Amino acid sequence: MNTLPHVIKHCYQRVLTTRQLAQHLETDENNIQKNYSRNKDHFVLGEDYFLLEGDDLENFKELHLTFCQAQNLNMVRSLYVWTEFGTLLHVKSIGTDKAWQIYKWLRRDYYDRGEQLAQLSRPQVPNMEEIQAAYTLVQAAKEQLEQVRADANRRIAEATTAYGQAQARFHELIEPLGELGKALAPRALGQRKKPLK
Repeated sequence: MNTLPHVIKHCYQRVLTTRQLAQHLETDENNIQKNYSRNKDHFVLGEDYFLLEGDDLENFKELHLTFCQAQNLNMVRSLYVWTEFGTLLHVKSIGTDKAWQIYKWLRRDYYDRGEQLAQLSRPQVPNMEEIQAAYTLVQAAKEQLEQVRADANRRIAEATTAYGQAQARFHELIEPLGELGKALAPRALGQRKKPLK
């Protein structure tokens, strides 16, 4: 069978229904079910397969509505879906060269291809060390900014005080001179004023 299966996903990974698996391994559903029953101890729920029932099954049917209708899955009360690892376990049990060829093809073009596409669309999540390092940099920059602000505020306060003191001293010195002091003040400050009369 050279046609890729209809893509279905559960828990963010590609899976195959028992019917799809049987069709692609060129066997029937009963063989898949018998193989599972005989080797039940080797299959791990959530790793090799998922058993969909209740709300999980209803959500699956809604998500894959067209597929479920085409496969006559609307009335089923439970549904097994097989991961890549579950498919591998079935192939080991079947053991034919043809089954191994098909498994390699499924792994490369269905399971792995799905993971490659998911990697392209999945945002890269930084690890906790990167997050912690970035947070440390933010905190250090924030502390540095607060220190610069505090230093700037202190310097502004010092300069304002010095200016006020200098201005007060200047006025203190020219005040006894009266009108003459007022006339000399602009010249002392480097400003031009009307000439003295």
